[in-house]
Amino acid sequence: MVKTPKGNMLRVIRAKPNPAGKDRFGRSITPQVQLAGEWIDIKNEGSAGIHLNKLQVYHLAYKMGSSEWEIVIEFNFKDKDVLLAGHVLRVHSGGFIPVDQLLEIDRANANYHVFTGKNYLWNNDKVDKPSIWNPSLEKWIDQTWYDAYPPEGVVLKRNNGKLVP
Repeated sequence: MVKTPKGNMLRVIRAKPNPAGKDRFGRSITPQVQLAGEWIDIKNEGSAGIHLNKLQVYHLAYKMGSSEWEIVIEFNFKDKDVLLAGHVLRVHSGGFIPVDQLLEIDRANANYHVFTGKNYLWNNDKVDKPSIWNPSLEKWIDQTWYDAYPPEGVVLKRNNGKLVP
């Protein structure tokens, strides 16, 4: 059971869906630091810690000309693990790398970092909707969106429900 206070306390507040530089490096493997440059920030805007275990992050995936919800990550923390009030959890694409190896822009302003283990996730050529789902309550905890073609290397910030440069 996910324990969350009443009301909307978890919010996606920032995103960097289009890291600077090449997304693909020909036949070579994309460096993990490049993948980790794609991320979203989730903030606990409440006054108490929130258990994140079993919460899920989704986005819109476009396949065969239509969109569908696709899971980005499901949090499998221990029951004692909480996101403290005012703290920010950054969800990076790619596999784990030590935080001190991230670019400054990709490690700043976050208290915790997790990695999806997946390739690039966030859309650049279409609208995307970073969203937090609570499967225990069967409801969205938060949803936001950004326009297609976000600027390369720019952190989008939430303004009236939308992520903007």
